[in-house]
Amino acid sequence: MNYNDFAARLGNLEDSRLPHVFLLCGEETYFTDKAAKLLVDRLLPSARERADGLVQLEGANDPQTLEQEISAVPFFGDRLVVLVKQSKIFGDKRKPGREDEGEGRDKKPSRSDKAMESLLAAIADMPETNYVIFRQNAVPDKRKKVYKVLEKAGMVMEAAPLRPWQAADWLAADLSHRGFRLEPAAYEYLTGMLSALHEVPLGYLSGELDKLELFLAAQGIRPGAGRGLTIISTEQVKASFSKLPEISGFAIMTAIDEGRGADALRLFAEELKGGSYLPVIAGMLVRRVREYLTAKALLKRGLRGRELSQALGQQKFYPNIINQLIRTVNNKEESLLRRVFLDLAEADYRLKTGKGGPELLEAAIIALAKG
Repeated sequence: MNYNDFAARLGNLEDSRLPHVFLLCGEETYFTDKAAKLLVDRLLPSARERADGLVQLEGANDPQTLEQEISAVPFFGDRLVVLVKQSKIFGDKRKPGREDEGEGRDKKPSRSDKAMESLLAAIADMPETNYVIFRQNAVPDKRKKVYKVLEKAGMVMEAAPLRPWQAADWLAADLSHRGFRLEPAAYEYLTGMLSALHEVPLGYLSGELDKLELFLAAQGIRPGAGRGLTIISTEQVKASFSKLPEISGFAIMTAIDEGRGADALRLFAEELKGGSYLPVIAGMLVRRVREYLTAKALLKRGLRGRELSQALGQQKFYPNIINQLIRTVNNKEESLLRRVFLDLAEADYRLKTGKGGPELLEAAIIALAKG
């Protein structure tokens, strides 16, 4: 289950029905951190209870030591909560086709095997006063016995990284919870900006929202409630997210789309001043030109709206974004796009071999902005 389902299910359970075993796993540490905090706050509500009853283990891989920790009798408080981070008992993922049941069937159990079996038995039959939370930065191999025991004994939450179309909605919901909402133009800008990412770093985004909230508070702008949510403008969004990893060049692409060549060159100069790697910017330009050419071909076939969005591989349909793309490609000659595409391929090679500099990309930016 994902974090939202996990939190909802946890909220619906009375303390007496809470499982004693939890596995929080996945690459999006923002969610695993939140889930771990949610559990610790629920099981050990006060600072005194956490000081007396919380044990944290990092990288623990000795089954015997783990069994001793999770089975220990609470000394001061009523509960003992053991938070195990990045334990090596899950091992590495194996190649497909190798099953636990088929491995070492005739092999005599070693001392470590017996210790592991004893640990799994302890996990399957936890004391009423004890709880164990495993937190892993990747989803363990689900075929392994340790995973199956944890899944049967308690609750498993998987935290997969969010894709751009998921993160935009997450941001809107998070802002609403804080008492703010985006004006339509700001939401369009934000969704377009996030579309440049493969995966979205939620921890970073959450931090940016914290800073934005402090910035607004310093200006006397307070959050609203209900239908009176305070509106955040496009300029405020740009100020907050302009340095987001991997998409700081988004503003260059927007300026090119809108034919603002001078702004595009100024933003490009800022990227150079900030130490951006030129081949990365070249790659962004190549992807954009490829998208222009693909969109032109699809428009000739009569695709529009949602059909065009799906054909371009966009997982969620945003009418404003697709309409802006249509306006942009209609204003750019196909012959020019093909020429710039070839020029960028050569520029990429020359940049990587030290035979060229920023002037190669400046020429492409000027040509694309003029259309």
